[in-house]
Parts: sequence; C-alpha cells; structure tokens
Amino acid sequence: LSTKVHASTGGIGSDLWRFEKGQHIGFETIGDVNKINDLFAEVLDISLAAVFQSFDAGLLGDIFVDVLDDAPKWAFHKTRLVSSISAHFDYKIERRPG
Repeated sequence: LSTKVHASTGGIGSDLWRFEKGQHIGFETIGDVNKINDLFAEVLDISLAAVFQSFDAGLLGDIFVDVLDDAPKWAFHKTRLVSSISAHFDYKIERRPG
C-alpha cells in the first residue's frame, strides 16, 4: 500500500501509463479493488496467526472449538494460516463426526 500512498517515479510512470489507457486515478476497476482486498485479507491472516501463536495451546483449542466453530461465516475459517492452525485441533472429540 505504501506504493499507492507515497509518490515515486515508478508509481507516477504507472499512473501516467494507466491514464493514457483510460484508467483514471480514483476509478479503480473491480479487479484492482479485489486485488487490494486479497492482499488485506492475507495481512490479516498473518496478523491473526501471529496473535494465535502467542496463546496457550489448550486455550487456543478451546477458542477454536467452542467459539469460532460456532461462527461458520467467519471469513478466516478459509484463510491459509488460520485454517492451518485450526486443523491442529481436529483431534478434539467435539470435532469428530458423530
């Protein structure tokens, strides 16, 4: 994101190239917004994983099984790092199929 906030010769050149192609600043495409959203989701995934690594394993397992499993729409169930951490608790009885 710093390349978007702080002007540089590369950034200005890219902006001019896009302007010449009819892509004006402030009128980003859906693809541009989706790329930024994907990058932001990855940053949040890394941040959550770092925070979760600071928790006691027993407490973290309880949080995943007793709290987060009851929130199926929580977006981070599908992210690379958080879902990997969550998978470490699949051994728990509460997660075993009936």
